[in-house]
Amino acid sequence: MATDVTFTVAKVIEDDWLLIAGSPDSDEPYTPFTRWFQYIEGDAEPWTSHETQWWARSATTYLPPGVGKNGDWALVGMSHEGHVEFSFAETIVEEKIPGAGVFVPDATGWGYVSSIRQIGDFLFVCGAGGQVYKRLSSNNWHHMDDGLLQTLPIDQRLLLSDIGGPNEADIYVCGSYPGPAGMEGRLFHFDGSRWSGLPIPEVGYLNRVLIESPDSIWACGHNGALLNGNARDGFRDVSSVEDNQLFYSMALFGGNLYLGSNLGLYSYKLNDPHARIGEVVTGLTPPLSDAVTVDSVGKVLWSVGEKDIVRFDGSSWARIDHPDNVPIR
Repeated sequence: MATDVTFTVAKVIEDDWLLIAGSPDSDEPYTPFTRWFQYIEGDAEPWTSHETQWWARSATTYLPPGVGKNGDWALVGMSHEGHVEFSFAETIVEEKIPGAGVFVPDATGWGYVSSIRQIGDFLFVCGAGGQVYKRLSSNNWHHMDDGLLQTLPIDQRLLLSDIGGPNEADIYVCGSYPGPAGMEGRLFHFDGSRWSGLPIPEVGYLNRVLIESPDSIWACGHNGALLNGNARDGFRDVSSVEDNQLFYSMALFGGNLYLGSNLGLYSYKLNDPHARIGEVVTGLTPPLSDAVTVDSVGKVLWSVGEKDIVRFDGSSWARIDHPDNVPIR
């Protein structure tokens, strides 16, 4: 293994199973190479890895329709140029989203893609220029961005950063659009037939959406922005942070909404009308300094920064050393 990597993407698979994309520190940013690591807590050899010849942008899991919960599901990684790798139990398959990307032969000028998620039975992808795709079947990616897709100059373009939804007829995308004062947050909703722009409080760009329930959708982003609501009842700003926190990601765990940021890990107590965003004190030495990805699928909360990997089981925090990096002490 190469030494010294910076983590760019992370996804929790199970409570004790973590997928991380790492870029060697010796590479220039966006160099077309990624080492994908899997960490399984408690295994005799907890770390395994494989490589792709593209830079990772997003990751998710995929359960094909009709296979059942115990069927052959896949770990999915996506590059910003639209390469999508499916790692099934016995095979690895790669596809390319036609037209997505910038420096690939089939690029059509819309720009990079940013997020891949399974909603219902299908995978969905969003990205720059208002791109939204639905994967109908193997190597069959369908545009579903009528009313959003743009071919404007990059400095005038809608940038979509994340996608999610309770089902295929209730989908949200968030991102930003250039306005008079800079990049402004944008949120759109798909009702099964068309996209609609949603009125939201004035915030900077939005990075992530998270689905708590059909009635409780969260969006977070620049300068501590944290929105909650839905397309039917509207969204309100519940942020209490007034400085430079940049919220990258969110996770629900133990009755709290956890927010990963450039300045560390924060939390917001759910179902509390007086709740405010507060910094999480882990008791670790040194303290957690950044939390690019915070994620959970059940009984364990994970935080992954550019170098730092931390897990919380509901009672205690633990730092996980990565074999390519100097231990954080």
